[in-house]
Amino acid sequence: MFKRLFGYTEEEQMAYLQPRILITGPVLILGFIAMMFGYNGGIVFAIAAYVWAWTFLKNWFGITSLASCLSNNVVTVVLLFLAYLVVGYFLGLITFVLGLFRYIQLLFFRG
Repeated sequence: MFKRLFGYTEEEQMAYLQPRILITGPVLILGFIAMMFGYNGGIVFAIAAYVWAWTFLKNWFGITSLASCLSNNVVTVVLLFLAYLVVGYFLGLITFVLGLFRYIQLLFFRG
Protein backbone atom coordinates (compact mmCIF):
# COMPACT_ATOMS: atom_id res chain seq x y z
CA MET A 1 0.00 0.00 0.00
CA PHE A 2 2.79 2.45 0.87
CA LYS A 3 4.49 1.77 -2.45
CA ARG A 4 1.48 2.93 -4.42
CA LEU A 5 0.99 6.00 -2.25
CA PHE A 6 4.48 7.33 -1.67
CA GLY A 7 6.91 5.61 -4.07
CA TYR A 8 8.18 2.17 -4.91
CA THR A 9 11.55 2.26 -3.15
CA GLU A 10 12.43 3.43 0.34
CA GLU A 11 14.49 6.29 -1.11
CA GLU A 12 11.54 7.51 -3.20
CA GLN A 13 9.26 7.28 -0.20
CA MET A 14 11.68 9.24 1.96
CA ALA A 15 12.12 11.89 -0.77
CA TYR A 16 8.33 12.22 -1.03
CA LEU A 17 7.54 12.19 2.69
CA GLN A 18 10.31 14.29 4.21
CA PRO A 19 9.41 17.68 2.68
CA ARG A 20 5.73 17.20 3.43
CA ILE A 21 6.41 16.21 7.04
CA LEU A 22 8.75 19.18 7.49
CA ILE A 23 6.08 21.53 6.12
CA THR A 24 3.00 20.18 7.87
CA GLY A 25 4.63 19.43 11.24
CA PRO A 26 5.16 23.07 12.24
CA VAL A 27 1.83 24.05 10.65
CA LEU A 28 -0.02 21.55 12.83
CA ILE A 29 1.84 22.73 15.92
CA LEU A 30 0.77 26.30 15.11
CA GLY A 31 -2.80 25.04 14.71
CA PHE A 32 -2.74 23.47 18.15
CA ILE A 33 -1.28 26.65 19.66
CA ALA A 34 -4.00 28.72 17.96
CA MET A 35 -6.66 26.41 19.37
CA MET A 36 -5.21 26.79 22.87
CA PHE A 37 -5.62 30.57 22.64
CA GLY A 38 -9.17 30.37 21.35
CA TYR A 39 -8.55 30.89 17.64
CA ASN A 40 -9.81 28.65 14.87
CA GLY A 41 -7.09 26.07 14.27
CA GLY A 42 -9.31 23.96 12.02
CA ILE A 43 -8.43 26.11 9.02
CA VAL A 44 -4.77 25.34 9.60
CA PHE A 45 -5.54 21.62 9.74
CA ALA A 46 -7.49 21.86 6.48
CA ILE A 47 -4.55 23.55 4.75
CA ALA A 48 -2.20 20.85 6.02
CA ALA A 49 -4.59 18.17 4.78
CA TYR A 50 -4.68 19.68 1.30
CA VAL A 51 -0.88 19.68 1.14
CA TRP A 52 -1.09 15.91 1.42
CA ALA A 53 -4.13 15.39 -0.78
CA TRP A 54 -3.33 17.67 -3.69
CA THR A 55 -1.26 15.13 -5.66
CA PHE A 56 -3.90 12.45 -5.37
CA LEU A 57 -6.82 14.78 -6.10
CA LYS A 58 -5.12 16.22 -9.14
CA ASN A 59 -4.49 12.75 -10.57
CA TRP A 60 -7.85 11.21 -9.67
CA PHE A 61 -10.35 13.95 -10.40
CA GLY A 62 -8.73 16.29 -12.92
CA ILE A 63 -10.68 19.35 -11.81
CA THR A 64 -9.62 21.53 -14.75
CA SER A 65 -11.05 19.20 -17.37
CA LEU A 66 -14.17 18.64 -15.28
CA ALA A 67 -14.74 22.38 -14.84
CA SER A 68 -14.36 23.06 -18.54
CA CYS A 69 -16.95 20.39 -19.36
CA LEU A 70 -19.50 21.76 -16.90
CA SER A 71 -18.84 25.48 -17.31
CA ASN A 72 -22.39 26.13 -18.57
CA ASN A 73 -24.06 24.92 -15.36
CA VAL A 74 -22.79 26.99 -12.42
CA VAL A 75 -24.76 25.14 -9.73
CA THR A 76 -23.32 21.77 -10.73
CA VAL A 77 -19.79 23.17 -10.78
CA VAL A 78 -20.20 24.69 -7.30
CA LEU A 79 -21.58 21.42 -5.88
CA LEU A 80 -18.79 19.41 -7.46
CA PHE A 81 -16.22 21.86 -6.13
CA LEU A 82 -17.63 21.55 -2.60
CA ALA A 83 -17.55 17.76 -2.91
CA TYR A 84 -13.97 18.08 -4.15
CA LEU A 85 -13.06 20.09 -1.03
CA VAL A 86 -14.71 17.62 1.36
CA VAL A 87 -13.16 14.56 -0.29
CA GLY A 88 -9.79 16.34 -0.38
CA TYR A 89 -9.92 17.14 3.31
CA PHE A 90 -10.66 13.58 4.39
CA LEU A 91 -8.28 12.07 1.89
CA GLY A 92 -5.58 14.45 3.09
CA LEU A 93 -6.09 13.52 6.72
CA ILE A 94 -5.91 9.81 5.95
CA THR A 95 -2.84 10.28 3.76
CA PHE A 96 -1.19 12.43 6.42
CA VAL A 97 -1.63 9.78 9.11
CA LEU A 98 -0.38 7.03 6.81
CA GLY A 99 2.53 9.17 5.67
CA LEU A 100 3.49 10.07 9.23
CA PHE A 101 3.54 6.42 10.28
CA ARG A 102 5.55 5.45 7.19
CA TYR A 103 8.00 8.30 7.74
CA ILE A 104 8.58 7.25 11.35
CA GLN A 105 8.98 3.66 10.21
CA LEU A 106 11.54 4.63 7.58
CA LEU A 107 13.36 6.99 9.91
CA PHE A 108 13.78 4.65 12.87
CA PHE A 109 13.42 1.12 11.55
CA ARG A 110 15.21 1.27 8.22
CA GLY A 111 17.89 -1.36 7.98
